[in-house]
Amino acid sequence: MSPHAGGHGFQAPGQRPQPQSADWNDNPDDDAMWVRFWVKDNRPGLTEGQQAQLFTQFTRLHKVRATGYGLGLSIVQRIVSKLGGEAGVESAPGQGSCFYFTLPAVNY
Repeated sequence: MSPHAGGHGFQAPGQRPQPQSADWNDNPDDDAMWVRFWVKDNRPGLTEGQQAQLFTQFTRLHKVRATGYGLGLSIVQRIVSKLGGEAGVESAPGQGSCFYFTLPAVNY
């Protein structure tokens, strides 16, 4: 996330999460090549119910501290989907969350 984001976007207490670099799918049994980007946080984690709501438009799970309209992750999911990829979250209560997106790799 850019330090110039104006207070919008991913917000978490403590150390600012840093995007991690790519994880390539190089499985010879899989015809598709893809790349995965992710960021992990140090928050309390999300329940399955919260995860199900996360990519819904106008949904903010933490209404008290967050600003914005609850559109960010739904927009990310729509863009990534149109590019042939997937956006998601892996999380468990008490263990933080890993937000990710995958995109098809481009061969040059």
